[in-house]
Amino acid sequence: MPVSPSAQTAAHPRTVVVTGAASGVGAAATEMWLRENWQVAAIDRDGDGLAALAARCRSPNALVTIRADVTSEHAVESAAQRICSSFGAVDALFNNAGVGPSAGADVMCDISATTLTSWDATIRANLTSVMLVIRSLVPLLLRARGSIVNNASISGLAGMAGTVAYSASKGGLVAMTRALVSELAPRQVRVNCICPGPIDTPMNKPWLEDPDQFRYLVQNIPSGRVATPNEVAAVAHFLCSEAASYINGAIIPVDGGWTAL
Repeated sequence: MPVSPSAQTAAHPRTVVVTGAASGVGAAATEMWLRENWQVAAIDRDGDGLAALAARCRSPNALVTIRADVTSEHAVESAAQRICSSFGAVDALFNNAGVGPSAGADVMCDISATTLTSWDATIRANLTSVMLVIRSLVPLLLRARGSIVNNASISGLAGMAGTVAYSASKGGLVAMTRALVSELAPRQVRVNCICPGPIDTPMNKPWLEDPDQFRYLVQNIPSGRVATPNEVAAVAHFLCSEAASYINGAIIPVDGGWTAL
């Protein structure tokens, strides 16, 4: 008989792994889980950002920061070993790391300007990295009968000019989520995906500070504004909670209504 979520959480302290945790949505999610007394393994390649996150943390014993590049197979496997030795099991995984519009022309460009180098780098950052992290942590997620949330984008759902590599990477993440449900749901691990629209994060700041770009974005968002990091993190937080125990394989836009038009 499957173990109920309440029985699972009684067996050990709840633990979540957050990638891209040093700023933006990842930092907001990390702080959200810490406030609810979860143990958090925060992964990012930005060591200074992780240090700042730790300094803000009011529960230092509940936070393990790991400086690692999740596009590196060796780095991910080393991080997984540390998480295993620190926590023993993982109740939730939020795959949040990736590159976005602010990465510039190498990521956001049309097909004629897409080089093989930029294509490979974007796919590796946004899609291959997620595969590496999930593959390394699956044994710990199975142990806890845990939950995975992948952070994709509305670009994985709707066609947008000038986003060929980015859209392909995020669309692949949506498809990978569905494939993982078929594989992991029978083993009591849930997998869901969120697809945010524009978010007011440090990574997106150069993009959002362009008046023409910002005007274009707001015109396409029925809510008339971009999201805050907390608004996106809250959806990931909910999907990993007991309240979402029967939600599996959902692809959820978090976009102020953009994809509803």
